[in-house]
Amino acid sequence: MQNVKDTYQDVFEGLGTLGPALHLEVDPEMSPVRLPPRKIPESLKQPLREHLDELVKLEVIERVDYPTDWVSAIVVAPKPNGKIRLCLDPRPLNKALKRCHHPIPTIDDVLPELSNAKVFTKVDCSNGYWQVELDEESSLLTTFNTPFGRFKWQRMPFGISPAGEIFQQRLDQAIDDLDGIRTVADDILVIGNGETMQEAVADHDRKLKELFDRCRAKHIKLNPNKIELKKTSMPYIGHILTSDGVQADPAKVQAILEMKQPTDVAGVRRILGTVNYLAKFLPHLSQVSEPLRQLTKKNQPFDWDKSHDAAFTQIKKLIPEPPVLNRALTHAEKQYAQIEKELLAIVYGTERFHQYTYGRPVTVESDHKPLEVTHQKPLSAAPRRLQKMMMRLHQYDLTIVYKKGSAMLLADTLSRHHLDNSTDEARSVDSDLDQVDSLEEINEILNCETTTIFQDHTTKDQDLQQVKSFIQSGWPESSKDLSPTITPYFHLRDQLTTQEGLVFRGDRVVIPKSLRKQVLNELHAAHQGIASTSRRARETVYWPHLNQELKDHISHCITCDTFNSKQPKEPLIPHEIPKRAWAKIGCDIFEFKNSYLVTVDYYSNALKN
Repeated sequence: MQNVKDTYQDVFEGLGTLGPALHLEVDPEMSPVRLPPRKIPESLKQPLREHLDELVKLEVIERVDYPTDWVSAIVVAPKPNGKIRLCLDPRPLNKALKRCHHPIPTIDDVLPELSNAKVFTKVDCSNGYWQVELDEESSLLTTFNTPFGRFKWQRMPFGISPAGEIFQQRLDQAIDDLDGIRTVADDILVIGNGETMQEAVADHDRKLKELFDRCRAKHIKLNPNKIELKKTSMPYIGHILTSDGVQADPAKVQAILEMKQPTDVAGVRRILGTVNYLAKFLPHLSQVSEPLRQLTKKNQPFDWDKSHDAAFTQIKKLIPEPPVLNRALTHAEKQYAQIEKELLAIVYGTERFHQYTYGRPVTVESDHKPLEVTHQKPLSAAPRRLQKMMMRLHQYDLTIVYKKGSAMLLADTLSRHHLDNSTDEARSVDSDLDQVDSLEEINEILNCETTTIFQDHTTKDQDLQQVKSFIQSGWPESSKDLSPTITPYFHLRDQLTTQEGLVFRGDRVVIPKSLRKQVLNELHAAHQGIASTSRRARETVYWPHLNQELKDHISHCITCDTFNSKQPKEPLIPHEIPKRAWAKIGCDIFEFKNSYLVTVDYYSNALKN
C-alpha cells in the first residue's frame, strides 16, 4: 500500500480538475431568488469564519463584492469532532437548474465483469465534487450569503441537484474505457479476474496501475485514507462481491428471518412482497411460496394450515445467513418526536441504499402526513434536529409524498416485525443527531444558570406531559379528539420536539403554566415596547396565546405607564420677516370658546380679533 502512495504521490495530493469548467444550465422562465443571510449562533461564527478562510485559500470559494442575480443561504451545524458542517441550501436554485440525465450504474451493470473475479480494490475520489471547476457564469449562480459577506463557489458544491449526475458522467468519461473498472458516485472499483488467485492478482495489479495512470493523466485526485486494497470480498451497490460471485448483503434479510406467522391475507402479502427482494438469491422460491400465494387469491378464505406453516418455514431456510434489514432505535432516538423518527428512517434507508438512491429521482412514500409538508419548507423553518437530517438528504433528488399505511404492505411489514437489537453502525451513523440541544444551549436560550427548575415545572404540568406523550407516540388524526388545552398544540405538532425533559417548538422552549408569569416579567424587564418584547419572545420561548398575554402584561405595567413619553408637539417652523407691515398675516380660531378669529401681522406682531 505504501509503495502505491509513494509511486503515485501526486494522485493523492491537492484538488483535482475533472474535465473542462462546468456550465450549469438554468431554466430561463425561472426568476432569480436572492435569500438574505441567516442568523448563525455566536458559538459557530468563529469556526465558520475559519472554515470560509480555509476554502478561500484552497480556491474552492471566492468572495463576491458585487450584485448577483442568485443568492442562496447556508446552514451551519457543529460536527462531533469540533469542526463545522457548511451546507448550501440552494432549494430555489435547484428548481431552476437543468439536469444532464446521466445513468447511475446498478449491480446488473457489474455482473458481466465478475466472471472469474477473485480480488477487488475500491478507491475513493478525494472531495469528488470539488474536482469539477465552474465557469464564471455558473460560479455566480452558486453565490451564498454569510454573516461575513457573500461568496461564490469556484468548484461544484455539494447540494445542487444535478451535481451527482454531472460528477458520474465526467468520471465515466474519464475511465469508462478501462477494462474491469467500474464507478458509482465517487467510488471506483477494480476487479481482478483469473482462473487462479495468482492470475487474478496479476490482472488486478495491471488494472490498478492503469487506473492510477489514468487518474494522473486526467488530474483525478484520490483519497489515500479510503483505499480498500486487494480484498477477496467487497460491499458494493447493496450486495457483496466475492470470489464465489454476488451474495445478498447480510444487512438485508434478518427481519425476514424474524417474521412471525401472519394472521390475515394482508400479512401474507407483506411477507411475499418482502421475500421477493431476495428472489434471485433464493432457489425455487416460486415453488416453495406457492401455498402462501394461494391464500392471496380473490375470494379465498384465510385458513392457515400445516402446508402454509411448512412453506413459511422453508422460505426462511432458503436464506443462508442471518442479516439485518432494519435496526432498532437507540435510547436517545426513542425520545425523538414522531416526525423525527419518521425522517430518521428515511435518512437511514436513503443512505443505506445510497447506490440506488444517489443521482436519480426518488419518491418516498410515508404515512406521516406532517413530514410531507415539513420537507417542502426551507431548512431554517425546521427544528434543528430535522435540519441536520434534511441536510444529509440534500445530495439526493428526494420527494416525500403521503400515503396511508394500509396501502404500503412492505414497509408496514418491516415496521411491525422489527428487530430488538441495535447496531454499532447505527450509533456511529446517527450519533451527531443526538447532539442537538445540549444543556449549555438550553441554558443560553433560557438565560438562567440551570434548567432544573424548568424541567421540574414541566414534569408537573399535566398539559405538557400529555403533549410530550403525543410527541413520542404520535398525535391523533383530528384535533377533535384532544382536550381544549391541548388543541392549540395540534397545528404545531410537526414543529414540537422533546429533549432533556423539556418541550421545544423549533428552538423555542415551551414554558409550563406555572412559570409563564415569571417569564413574562423577565421578557419585559427592560420595559421595551410590545414589538421589541414580542421579538425577543419569538426567539426564545413559546406557549399558546403568548402574544396576547404579552400585550396585556405590557399594557398593565405601572412603570411603563408612569414613565411613558408623551406625544411630542410639532416643532415651530421659522419664517422670513416681511419687508412691511401687513404684507403677511396669520389667522386662527382663538382657543377660548372657539368664537374669536385672531389675526396677527407677521411684521409687527400686532393682533386683531
